[in-house]
Amino acid sequence: MEGQPPPARPTAHAAPYDVLIRGGDVLDPSQGLRGRRDVAFAWGRVAAVSDPETIDPGDARLVIEATGRLVTPGLIDLHTHVYVGGSELVIPADEVCSASGCTTVVDAGTAGANTMLGLRMLTQGHVRTRVFAFVHISGIGLAGHPHGESRDLLYLDPQLAARCVLSYRGFVLGVKVRQTAALVGENGLEPLRRAVRAAELAEAVIRDRVPVMVHYGSAPAPLSELLSLLRPGDVVTHGFNGGRNGVLDDAGRVDGAAREARKRGVLWDVGHGRGSFSYGVAAACAEQGFWPDTISTDLHSASVNAPVVDMPTTMSKFLSLGMPLEQVVARSTVAPAQFINRALPAPAREPLLGTLQVGAPGDAAVLDLQGGAFAFRDSLGYSWTGPQRLSPVHTILGGRPWGRPYPHPYLIP
Repeated sequence: MEGQPPPARPTAHAAPYDVLIRGGDVLDPSQGLRGRRDVAFAWGRVAAVSDPETIDPGDARLVIEATGRLVTPGLIDLHTHVYVGGSELVIPADEVCSASGCTTVVDAGTAGANTMLGLRMLTQGHVRTRVFAFVHISGIGLAGHPHGESRDLLYLDPQLAARCVLSYRGFVLGVKVRQTAALVGENGLEPLRRAVRAAELAEAVIRDRVPVMVHYGSAPAPLSELLSLLRPGDVVTHGFNGGRNGVLDDAGRVDGAAREARKRGVLWDVGHGRGSFSYGVAAACAEQGFWPDTISTDLHSASVNAPVVDMPTTMSKFLSLGMPLEQVVARSTVAPAQFINRALPAPAREPLLGTLQVGAPGDAAVLDLQGGAFAFRDSLGYSWTGPQRLSPVHTILGGRPWGRPYPHPYLIP
């Protein structure tokens, strides 16, 4: 129970730490920390961050040598589709996350209110990845993919979506809507209006914010009209897509409506995906200082092999665009963690999620920051070369190696 000390360990396993990551280049934007450190984990949490070689390797049950490698908090992906069985457009979270340094994901609307129970049961009993979700404003979610789930407004019931947020408080963060013209048919921006209405209905009950995530790209209305419906704390995903009514105006400048929305607290997310990331758009935004607030993959069955692959690959693309490494890591760890925590009820929050501060969840990524000439591809088939690449080496989840090297004994604390 909370407040009680953990049970005594068997004397055969008396080492104070479960895992020690030794000698890595630790980068934790939440602390402004960059330097060579040892990071130790015990009882599922970060137990120590110390100068190198100050922790005796004999004090850890498992030592991971990380000299010359980058050590960051566990990566957090704000836009994925991991509801296996809920749509064809999904990927098993554990298969990708365990090999990519990613420890927390948000399923962005695969489930609607009518199918959310299945996603919750799946993630509670069969998935090690830490999973949160947005409920789709369409009650069927993406079960009918590739057909547009918002072409029939009969499925878009704000009260039903609001009840789902309330029923799964602490798991469902907010309401998702896809606003591509082909997916909404003749309904224009009405799906977004209904998503905002659902969030407002839930907010009236809990007296706390419920964010809306809007997928946009070739939207059925100008960007200014779409953004005018969003509130502070809502998030635009697929922020650098190459479709109509995008973030760039006809002159190739960042649309003033996007800058104004950001000023009032609307967040800009990457959501790379199979068809939603344009190098040309992202490069133009980068030149004008319009960077994403959060980096995410839109990982699913049609994007995981190419062009997305995983979080480190998506992060590497922003390195190639000139975003400093510290900012790339911040937008992949502490920034999405803060978004998640703001959307959770107070008892469910993990204030140190996305950090390597002592007491934080024992999640970390060990990455190789490689130099050279590396080929990348956007969602439109355009290829370019970047001078750096982040390559995943180890993932630590809950203070234990996830994937190789397998700990002995193979236990989760």
